[in-house]
Amino acid sequence: MNKKRLLAILIPIFILLAMTIIPISTLAFGTEILLETRPVDPRDLFRGDYVILSYKIEEIELSKFDKALQEKLVTQMIGSFPQNKNLYVILKKHENGTHVVDYVSENKPSSNKLYMKGKFNHFLYQEPSAEARIMVSYNIDKYFVPENTGMELEEAARKGEVLAKVKLFKGYAMLTELIIP
Repeated sequence: MNKKRLLAILIPIFILLAMTIIPISTLAFGTEILLETRPVDPRDLFRGDYVILSYKIEEIELSKFDKALQEKLVTQMIGSFPQNKNLYVILKKHENGTHVVDYVSENKPSSNKLYMKGKFNHFLYQEPSAEARIMVSYNIDKYFVPENTGMELEEAARKGEVLAKVKLFKGYAMLTELIIP
């Protein structure tokens, strides 16, 4: 076998293996946290039961953003803040055991901080007296469940009884389990 043919075989294999490094590292070395959820839809006819999730940490008050980022957001609120801009959401443990937003930055935090890398989604327009809120997405919004259990999870979440177990590694988040305490 000549070198070109060998390379043609090995390069796609290497690319596929490289795509698994971050998820495997997250499962192996990630820090486990709990997040409060709000599901949206429990069923897809083609893919079976799954829950589309919404997290309380997706909707963030403007005051939680660091000062420089707040100024950018406010000046560009009417204009166009870049869609899908990377944001780093630093988390802290709440007294109920779940993790909540401590603050948000454009800059990657030091390695001793627990954070999730998210993407700016959009501004939430509210009443003039309310504080502005920004939606941030984390790409952990779907969770497949055993057949005929999606409705049970949705009902429990409506009562505020579902928690998401998430593993974090260097900002990368991986949803590992849904819990009904």
